[in-house]
Amino acid sequence: MVALRRSVLFPDVPAVVEFARDARSRQILQLFVAPQSMDRPILAPSGVPPARVAELRTAFHAAVNDPAFVAEAKRQHLEVEEVTGEHVAEIVAGAYALPADIVKAAGETMSMAGTRGE
Repeated sequence: MVALRRSVLFPDVPAVVEFARDARSRQILQLFVAPQSMDRPILAPSGVPPARVAELRTAFHAAVNDPAFVAEAKRQHLEVEEVTGEHVAEIVAGAYALPADIVKAAGETMSMAGTRGE
């Protein structure tokens, strides 16, 4: 698992950001890992009224923590770890706040990830 934070399931396994040598590398990793950190988010467009966003977050939290849902996930041997809407919003805001040179470097890194150094 590639993540910016250590997993509660594997607390002794370092997060990828722990290998960064400097702040610039940490920022590149932050952008590179952002999609995985959000897992499979449910997103809404900008301009949704805050009250509706709160209702959606409350409903999602209730669904993920529903005893029948949790039991079915366990029956299927699935691990469910909720990523809150607030955390997803932090990830997105952090990604958009990164300087242009970091975005460019992360893009270059991602495009090189599938090459074999010919």
